[in-house]
Amino acid sequence: VSQDLPPFVVGCRVNELAGLNAVGLRRAGIPAEEVGELKRLYRMVFRQREGTLERVLAEAEARFSAGVCREMIGFVRGSTRGVCRKLRRPQ
Repeated sequence: VSQDLPPFVVGCRVNELAGLNAVGLRRAGIPAEEVGELKRLYRMVFRQREGTLERVLAEAEARFSAGVCREMIGFVRGSTRGVCRKLRRPQ
């Protein structure tokens, strides 16, 4: 992996994301409500992103308030090497 891997996710292949680390979140005792919010954030930023990353992050900051979401948004915003992206499906 040559780019930054966001917190709470699982990476695969080269710089790709497989999804949220559900087992790790459960073991860490993250409440179900926060996990649900984190899932919505993940989809918004890494799966269904429309527009620039900066615009999406600004919208996410206004929409999501859970601590885990704030942590992920801050991580992505502070990345200097770039952030791993969603898994590319074979065509």
